[in-house]
Amino acid sequence: INELKKFFKNNFDIENILTTAEELKYSSAIKKLLKTELETPSDNFITYVLSEVYEGVKTQKIKDKFKSIIKNSTTQLINDIVRNRLEGVLEDKTEQPAEDDVIEVVETANINTTQEELEAFAIVKSILYNELNDISKIEYKDTLSYFNVLLEGNIRKWICRLHFNTDNKYISFPIYDKNGSKSSKENKILLENGINDIYKYKDALIESLKNI
Repeated sequence: INELKKFFKNNFDIENILTTAEELKYSSAIKKLLKTELETPSDNFITYVLSEVYEGVKTQKIKDKFKSIIKNSTTQLINDIVRNRLEGVLEDKTEQPAEDDVIEVVETANINTTQEELEAFAIVKSILYNELNDISKIEYKDTLSYFNVLLEGNIRKWICRLHFNTDNKYISFPIYDKNGSKSSKENKILLENGINDIYKYKDALIESLKNI
């Protein structure tokens, strides 16, 4: 039902449907592959790494030895990236880092983006397709707390947030103060019928995009 809604007359765009389907297919496969290789390096992955860094004979004993080294190295690399990004935010003297900046950096290594979140993201993109010249400007950044739908990857330009980490699913929209500035509060709405209910908030999504 969720996929068929993309074929509604008001939403139908065959190029967008095919592009979204292809992105979801390969994105999911690539993430699954990388996650598996980082947690339990395969012989093929170990052989590839050794071919780049080790000049000796690549016996099974050598491969077994490097398996733990490769696993530890990738874990350290991820930690270094997270730490460097966090330090970069904290050292920026020109602007006080927003709470969302810090949360996003700290949580990156533990994020698990689900297929349901990606499907919901595809629905949001299909709804906003006619509102932008370039739909690729609609991006996402996942956190442990919520799934952020953003304009141009900027977390301060968030269009909506999807709260899918509990049994109940919610979508939230920014709340603006009297001066028209985005406040720290948000309007959180229960999706009683799951992600299918996102279509009910087409006007809210368009308005949120226009307010950025």
